[in-house]
Amino acid sequence: KERLSSGINAEWPLRPGEIISIQFNSLGDKVVTGSFDNTVAIWDVETGHKISSLIGHRGEISNAVISYDDTLIGTGSMDKSCKVWDCRSGQCVETLYGHTDEVLDISF
Repeated sequence: KERLSSGINAEWPLRPGEIISIQFNSLGDKVVTGSFDNTVAIWDVETGHKISSLIGHRGEISNAVISYDDTLIGTGSMDKSCKVWDCRSGQCVETLYGHTDEVLDISF
């Protein structure tokens, strides 16, 4: 089984689908990845274990970002939508529709 070293003290399993976005939270203890398999994952940096998967987009994830206070995750997708997720619960709190093309970037 292939694994990816985090360079800290953990090895991370490689995900199915290409990872297109990665961002650390402000404390550096969690990382969020967005993938071409339509999912976003929250990872524990020290252990390399996946904490949760955020599932709801119908297209590839183009970007995933964490808010400055580490409470929200914003995602953009090739499905022409943006979503806002609660970091603790992993639940989608808002879906933003109305884009006429793929959403390639998002920021707080």
